[in-house]
Amino acid sequence: MSSNKCGLPGTIMIALLISMTALSGCSSLTLEQARQPESAALSAETLQRYKRALAMMAKADYQHALPDLNAVIDIWPDRAGPRFNLGIAYYHLDRIDDAMASLQSAVKLDPDLAAAHNLIGILERQAGAFDASRKAYERAIKADSKYANAELNLAILYDIYLRRPEDALTHYDRFMALNDGHDDAVAQWVTDLKTRIKKQADKAADGRTP
Repeated sequence: MSSNKCGLPGTIMIALLISMTALSGCSSLTLEQARQPESAALSAETLQRYKRALAMMAKADYQHALPDLNAVIDIWPDRAGPRFNLGIAYYHLDRIDDAMASLQSAVKLDPDLAAAHNLIGILERQAGAFDASRKAYERAIKADSKYANAELNLAILYDIYLRRPEDALTHYDRFMALNDGHDDAVAQWVTDLKTRIKKQADKAADGRTP
């Protein structure tokens, strides 16, 4: 089993990177982030229910957030934020089909909701739909060119699942640039990836040498 310079076996580093795709996709929107242009006045009670749902989610109490989220969506059907948060809740409750349906409805209402595209990409990757996952991450990046999480997730997809190391390196580098290089685990992985790419290039060149 190969090890990196930090002493962690390569398989452990891969597991850490894969786990980061889930962690980087599931932050719920705050009430202010979820707002869109008003189409109807909201009652204080509706806003309170939404705040309560977000508070439940902040405590990882996703099951108890569901009633308030669904009630808010019934009253506020043209807003993407509550549907996105509902998708996150379903994801954490392992209700994957419900999560995907909620996320798809969110991006239909707001195609620029990068975090929703990012989580769709994670769900597609977990389902083995790698091309659909790639497209979802690309939509997230198109919606928000500074969205580092989607860059990381796309890099991992190219690296581990699609076996396209050069493309992976491009997106790892973008992720590191957006984070000012402040991610030691990814930085170490990128160093190892560059070494692997160079070895492959050298091997290919040796094979062409007469």
